[in-house]
Amino acid sequence: MPPVIKFRRSACQILQPLKRSALFGAYNRAVDRLEKSSLPGYEYVIAHLYDKYHRNLTISTISQTGRTLHGFLSFLQEAGRNCIDEISRKDIAAYVEHEQERGLKINSVRNHLHTVYAFIQYLVDNDILPLEILHKKIRVKLPEVLPRAIPSEDMQRILAGITSVRDRALILLLLHTGMRIGELLQLKMADIILSERKILLFIGEKNLHGRTVYYSREAERALRGWLAVRDQDSN
Repeated sequence: MPPVIKFRRSACQILQPLKRSALFGAYNRAVDRLEKSSLPGYEYVIAHLYDKYHRNLTISTISQTGRTLHGFLSFLQEAGRNCIDEISRKDIAAYVEHEQERGLKINSVRNHLHTVYAFIQYLVDNDILPLEILHKKIRVKLPEVLPRAIPSEDMQRILAGITSVRDRALILLLLHTGMRIGELLQLKMADIILSERKILLFIGEKNLHGRTVYYSREAERALRGWLAVRDQDSN
């Protein structure tokens, strides 16, 4: 009789099927949630997730992508976007502001934005969206959320004590954009894009790099109020 040769299975060989099974489970859970939601464009998200699953990406990547894009589609639906091919750069900017106003930390907002752009790249590659939407990607320096030691009620009391229309606009812009005082005082009207609620800072004080910051609706109301008063005074 020929000698019996016994082969030992490595740990990788043993764990690989288990890993694949767990990965498929994460993919299935994300797909189930998307199918139940019936959000506009959910089919494209499922296809995008399958591509990640096919490339054997990590369980956390599949799960995080599913959660983030479910939230992105929910935001688009609330904004009145019923077709995925209607997404514009302005929608992406509004989504960034939405995530910021939820109180997310800067790294979370950046991760969500990265996930959204990966999905948009998938849509562009499959001729769903035009390539132009990827030109001049939104890269913003978002401020950290306000310290938890200052409750929102106290902040409202502080703002209520500001009687000057100009000062209120300045304070709200500082709070909601993370700009430095020097940057704010050097702004020109040409730097403010009122229709998109954004401010272009072409040269930073420290790193000499330009950036774009976005401000909230509350700051927009205060800014427009001050501009109206300023225009009356100039007439």
